[in-house]
Amino acid sequence: MPTVSDIRKSLSSTPPGFEEIAGAAKAQLKALDVFFTAQMPQFEPQMRKSVTYCLKNRGKRLRPLLVFFCGAKKSAKVDEALVRLAATIELVHLATLVHDDVMDEADLRHGTSTLNALSGPTIAVLLGDSLFAHALELAADFDSESICKPLTRAARRVCAGEVWQTTERGNHELSVKQYFDIIDMKTAELFHISCLLGGRVGGYKEDACQAFGEFGRRLGRAYQIYDDLDDILGKESAVGKTLGTDLLSGKYTLPTLLLLKALSPKKRQALLSQIKNNRVDTKALGAAIRENGILEKIVDYFRRELSAARKTLAAHEQLFPAENLGKMTDFVAAQFEKFLEKKRG
Repeated sequence: MPTVSDIRKSLSSTPPGFEEIAGAAKAQLKALDVFFTAQMPQFEPQMRKSVTYCLKNRGKRLRPLLVFFCGAKKSAKVDEALVRLAATIELVHLATLVHDDVMDEADLRHGTSTLNALSGPTIAVLLGDSLFAHALELAADFDSESICKPLTRAARRVCAGEVWQTTERGNHELSVKQYFDIIDMKTAELFHISCLLGGRVGGYKEDACQAFGEFGRRLGRAYQIYDDLDDILGKESAVGKTLGTDLLSGKYTLPTLLLLKALSPKKRQALLSQIKNNRVDTKALGAAIRENGILEKIVDYFRRELSAARKTLAAHEQLFPAENLGKMTDFVAAQFEKFLEKKRG
């Protein structure tokens, strides 16, 4: 299981600024690791090695951080209910990542080999199912109407979003609206539910919780826009995951959808042929995205979502969670701008 030293090592490899943000929830993150350790006996012996591997290599834990930030009070005391909620949502997220890696045939995630690469797709699918099942078991301990039902609905919506995206593979006529509807379900939903339910478990009034939830949804949409651009323009060694899997698996994301609309019929047909035959030159694709003004359009979409996220907090700036949520948006914005500097340079 991940230890405190694992946490520090992970944070030291992230961009400057993240350690400070995560440090605001240091005690809660430590309690989350303790909670996961205590859960291991609940998994069957045949599953424990794989579960441990997934928990150890789980990235920045943005969703637990959002839970802790939205449920936080000025007291430094750890709220066990928030820890359980964070663990539940993180297990749902991890399950989707395990399944994603199978569908995308990805070998690398968070700088390490995926479970799919190590154990094969059959074990990975079953392990993902087990993580989902355990998450739902944890969810059952919460109040049914205010926490449990919204949480399980969110898990279903995430799966539905993945199904929708999968059924649209190869559809280069996917609209921008459809793209946003899909990422709303498959990515932004867990950001949304982390913030909404974090606020509820933390005891905040419902209008504030709804605002936190909308903040999470907008942040999640911005995060996915960034991730989809990074899948085309990023470097695998820097990102720590297999890149280019979207196009290889027939997923048309925002950069490619916008580029296809901007190209002449002849160039569009040539690119579609390359995608269909898995012969895409990612460097040439990146150059086309820059040359056709697509990068600027994506930047506009990203900034629009972050701006909307900030506006949701305007009426609740006096509440304790607002400060850390604001820092989270500033961090994401700063990292995106640094990314753009490198790509424009």
